[in-house]
Amino acid sequence: RGAGTSSTTHGYTHGGHWYNGPAVAGITTQVSRFQFSTGNQMVQVGTLDKSRHDPVGCSSSSYGYSAGGVGGSMPHGVDIDRYAYSSSVSSSDWGTLSGGNNFGGSAER
Repeated sequence: RGAGTSSTTHGYTHGGHWYNGPAVAGITTQVSRFQFSTGNQMVQVGTLDKSRHDPVGCSSSSYGYSAGGVGGSMPHGVDIDRYAYSSSVSSSDWGTLSGGNNFGGSAER
């Protein structure tokens, strides 16, 4: 269970569980996108700072944000990561929530 954000041209997903058969499952750091106009297959364009599932996704006009979630040493995550829509690079640690959060909602600008 990951989260999503969007630019004007692409949809993005980040974090979540990946599953590849009963013996292979985990929590991902992957940031992927697809183009709205073509509906092409999703392509990985970056990674989050830490693996997590159930984060909150928020969008601005230029950036996607992944906040909170659960994973690894974060039972209730407080990290906020930011990734640019204009480039295919990994996210950066952008801030800290005042309290742990998972299973949140989402917002767009």
